[in-house]
Amino acid sequence: MIKNEKKGIIIPLYTYPEPSMTYTRNKALKEGDKKHHGVFDWHTVLNLHKKYPYVPVIVIINPDSGPGELFEQRYKVGAIALKEAGITVVGYVSTKYAGMSSSIGLPQYPLSAVKEDIDLWYRYYPMIDGLFFDEMAKGFDPEVLNYYARIRDLARSRGAGKIIMNPGSYINHRWYKHAVADLFITWERDAYPVIADMLTEFDFDKRLSNDYSVLRTPERGCLIIGQKIKSYSVKWVLKPYFDWIYITTKPLEPNPWDRVDPAALEKLFRLLSR
Repeated sequence: MIKNEKKGIIIPLYTYPEPSMTYTRNKALKEGDKKHHGVFDWHTVLNLHKKYPYVPVIVIINPDSGPGELFEQRYKVGAIALKEAGITVVGYVSTKYAGMSSSIGLPQYPLSAVKEDIDLWYRYYPMIDGLFFDEMAKGFDPEVLNYYARIRDLARSRGAGKIIMNPGSYINHRWYKHAVADLFITWERDAYPVIADMLTEFDFDKRLSNDYSVLRTPERGCLIIGQKIKSYSVKWVLKPYFDWIYITTKPLEPNPWDRVDPAALEKLFRLLSR
């Protein structure tokens, strides 16, 4: 079990930014702007972080399944506003499971495609704090390890301070040993984990020696989809085992990340602020 220290929120903020960070909901309503008056997710995140300043926040931004082919001023302005508020901002990159059809095999997705996205992020939005590599292959093979280690090194060479990788489920404990990322998302599904789900081989090894410090780096995170915020589960299941947490009430289909639920997000901020 991870020590119950201050935990943070990691938010897939995949919505389009408001026209500007001074473009309020009232202004949109006044101007009859039906496109924007109901979607103020970036403002929601900023306002909640201001209300609960001691809860650390990571925001993942995603213009077009990555940085997109063209620069967008709104993302630059929005990213700067988040950073000025003390929020860590990372850019989305898909690794497409390394092009592997199963956990057994060798990487097929070209590193050059990943490198292109990394380069575009730092060309268009050099203010970001790091990168979020989605769709990580789960198999532990020396070639797979080398593939993701090279991605890590490419990201570091461009100045990425925070590297997050998302296999979406538990991974072999050797991934932690090799520190391919600063943070692994080890739970992404439409259900809460239970205590039994936490008892991985990695946990068993460390609990035997009571060496909790090893569990601190790399960190672990969870993305829970289509669920209400359950105070008991957050306190007794998520906080002891995860460093970074996000729960969306939106269902898995069609897209759980296309809106932020302000009330649910505030409840999560409140629970993690205690």
